[in-house]
Amino acid sequence: MELSILDLNDYCLGTVLKYHGLEDHVRFAQACNRFREVLRDWAPVLYPDFHIKRTKDTDPEDIKWEYELLCIIRDIIKRLYLDIHQVDGDASLSIDDLCTQIKAMESLEYIAINEGSILGKLSFSANSPRQQLIEKALDALEFLPNIKSVSVSSKTDIFSSCCLKRINCLEKLSIDNKIASEDLVEICKSNANLRVLWQKPLELYSTGVMHLCNEGEKLIDDAYCTLVNQSKHFRALPWRLPN
Repeated sequence: MELSILDLNDYCLGTVLKYHGLEDHVRFAQACNRFREVLRDWAPVLYPDFHIKRTKDTDPEDIKWEYELLCIIRDIIKRLYLDIHQVDGDASLSIDDLCTQIKAMESLEYIAINEGSILGKLSFSANSPRQQLIEKALDALEFLPNIKSVSVSSKTDIFSSCCLKRINCLEKLSIDNKIASEDLVEICKSNANLRVLWQKPLELYSTGVMHLCNEGEKLIDDAYCTLVNQSKHFRALPWRLPN
């Protein structure tokens, strides 16, 4: 008796998927509804971290398959990494489509956005695609129910802190670029559960600074927000957070 792939149980199919790449996963999911559900069931194993990378050398065909997969498993993804090293004006970056997918990531708990410019402020205009992507991606997080941690790394000041002020359920925030102290206070106010804050450019801040939070009624108390001391660039700030 001859057997076909349809005779394999779901566990066997998922095990086979572990030995194939992204394009094969998309083609598999597009074959039939059963295969699509198998891929979705195995997505936490196959893609515990989902990476989206944009550079001038990124193959448009790879972007196509990456986006197709994102559409299939978007509501299952818990950890998303956006590496934006793309030259401005590159048509392969579909900002609105990508951010639409982010808005539907109901399981998303962590997002890391790395702008990665090495040319500083000379590398892009004020309204560049990279700036738009960072701001729209952060805007897309506003109503996600499970988002707990956000990391933004940029060599320049290319996004507005207003995006972060609208998020109110963060427990951890990492910002690797300059931000006004007033904006940082507003972000702390809007995220009552914030317990860990990394802020790399320290020249804007001094130790021992006390801020009001909880709408100005209560000083930040014993649970404090820590700049994790993992390198010489980080230093603990004795801020106390609300209970």
